[in-house]
Amino acid sequence: MSGLSVLKRAECRSVKIAGLDDLPTSTNDDHVEIVRAVIRGNRRLTVREVADEVGISIGSYHQIFAEKLQTRRVG
Repeated sequence: MSGLSVLKRAECRSVKIAGLDDLPTSTNDDHVEIVRAVIRGNRRLTVREVADEVGISIGSYHQIFAEKLQTRRVG
């Protein structure tokens, strides 16, 4: 592969990556409040049940639970 095509690919990737900041995320304040309300409503729900109810991925749920709510487990 020539140096020019490598440079073009790198430029394309940087443009795509730079645009990622504009995308909405599942860890926004609205989802955080919904997760908090669902957990307070029923602490016996599984991670998958809460994520499905809120409409987010399990990874986003874990990020909200650990980082935004600063919680390690529901007791």
